Amino acid sequence: MMRYSVIEIPPHHRAYDGHFPGNPLLPGAVLLDEILFAIADEESISPERCVIGVAKFKHFAGPGAPLELGFERIQSGAFRFELRSAAALVVEGTVEFQ
Repeated sequence: MMRYSVIEIPPHHRAYDGHFPGNPLLPGAVLLDEILFAIADEESISPERCVIGVAKFKHFAGPGAPLELGFERIQSGAFRFELRSAAALVVEGTVEFQ
């Protein structure tokens, strides 16, 4: 069953600097980092050792965009996740914590 969490990233986060001038976007590495830490926090597990199985970026996330994370444990023991901004799917994938 999918569980949901809100990820809040300040609109003045330094990751926006230079990525891209005039049209700031949150880098994929920052999105994945936030996703991993949110799942680890919700599950009370260490985020330090994880393996991203798949990450498909579908849409961008701009400054101040509301981000909703949905995740669920799948049969393999990994987690399937999806991150949405409004109705748009931003990134989906799987991650396993070791």
